[in-house]
Amino acid sequence: SNEAKAAHRNSLGPLQSQFITKNNTRVISQRGGLAVLPCSVTMTTPATVIASNACRWYGTSIAFYLLVQIATVTWPVLDRVSIHAAFSASPFFTTFQVSWFRRKDYQLLTVGLSTYSSDDRFLVEHTRHLGNWALRIKNARMEDEGLYECQISTHPPQSIFIELSIVEAVAEIIESPDLHINEGSTLRLECKLKRATESPLYVFWYHEDRMVNYDQEDGVSVSNNKLASSILSVRNATARHGGNYTCAPANARQSSIYVHVLKAMFYHSTESSPSGSAG
Repeated sequence: SNEAKAAHRNSLGPLQSQFITKNNTRVISQRGGLAVLPCSVTMTTPATVIASNACRWYGTSIAFYLLVQIATVTWPVLDRVSIHAAFSASPFFTTFQVSWFRRKDYQLLTVGLSTYSSDDRFLVEHTRHLGNWALRIKNARMEDEGLYECQISTHPPQSIFIELSIVEAVAEIIESPDLHINEGSTLRLECKLKRATESPLYVFWYHEDRMVNYDQEDGVSVSNNKLASSILSVRNATARHGGNYTCAPANARQSSIYVHVLKAMFYHSTESSPSGSAG
């Protein structure tokens, strides 16, 4: 019964809470990406010390967890920001809620599974068997930067603050802004990503205003090395392969280079005939 549970809970003594996550832990995500903001706290009776990442019962011990990663973290991202907290609790603590707040405007974002923000980019997800809670922000923007508060509805409430930083990934073509090659040689352009926290969903290459990723008949090939780089190659380059090339990855600032294809120069040596000289 509820009375029996309450009596058993009171017999264990007052709850104590201790945050495991360092306050102001910083999480870095790129614009348009996915980040996980950790929050970790353990709530136990004085006789219980828990150092695992799962909810366990040790006789009459009671534990409440928010599972997180400690320290500055950079997460691979896709197309949304995910602010993550995980918890498992004993049946005695089903009345405790996990809430997320955005501190810069004191906006209540979620309480439990309910979303209170009018911004439809926010959605809370819960994985029951893992005890995970996630606040997802689709198409993360630079203005999403700042402090977020993960709060447990104890009395008084307990909180941890997580700092979210949004960076803009930037493409860079090696040899830019100009490249000179000889006619008939192979044109090779390498595009690298800086400050990226995710592998781009795509990298499009443009010659002038035309996308050329699939121009195999024209000797064009594109190879992508996940997060590291994308390489455009053109065999037997001719004058028509000259011009502006642009590397445009998903969720990153594009980069351009101008290619100059130089015509081959041939030199012929001639000898003057002795008969041609004045006698």
